[in-house]
Amino acid sequence: MAQTYVWKNGHPLVEDPDSITFVKPDMGLQVLQSEPGSTMTKMKFLYLTKDYEGKPIWMSAQMLIPNNHVESKHISRMAMCNHYTITRSDECPTSPTREFELPDILVPIGFTVVSSDYEGFGETGDRVQAYCFGEANARASIDALLAAREWLQSSGYTLSDSIINYGYSQGGQTTVAAIKLSQSEY
Repeated sequence: MAQTYVWKNGHPLVEDPDSITFVKPDMGLQVLQSEPGSTMTKMKFLYLTKDYEGKPIWMSAQMLIPNNHVESKHISRMAMCNHYTITRSDECPTSPTREFELPDILVPIGFTVVSSDYEGFGETGDRVQAYCFGEANARASIDALLAAREWLQSSGYTLSDSIINYGYSQGGQTTVAAIKLSQSEY
């Protein structure tokens, strides 16, 4: 049985946040913006995960879907892109003025790409940046991917099991941490 909590600024308003557990498959994805382009549809969403202290938090992420996948409702390949070190909110994946191009490179060859902003950016910009917190960033990336997959399936998409996990610099650390975390928790 899922429990409902009131959220404010990414934090649950409960007395004992350590007692909260997430019930899968309810990842709590909320689409904030969907913007079709000439070759891909960019989607910004919020999803439920845990912060670097293990407490529940809503974070933001981006999903890039090739338009032919949107039309066919079939996702043949997905990727989880872990971004490099950024220092400003306008550099995160969901920023409308972002210059973060790492997720875009796989879309032209047919990948749907999911990228978490990580804690301290996007919707959690008022929090401390979790720089090089491998496990926390890995959890943020994995939960973003799981929430996106759940949303796609509930929206009538068929999905393959093929997923690429990649990143550069700090994203490389997150990529390795995601492999380790997925073997123990997911």
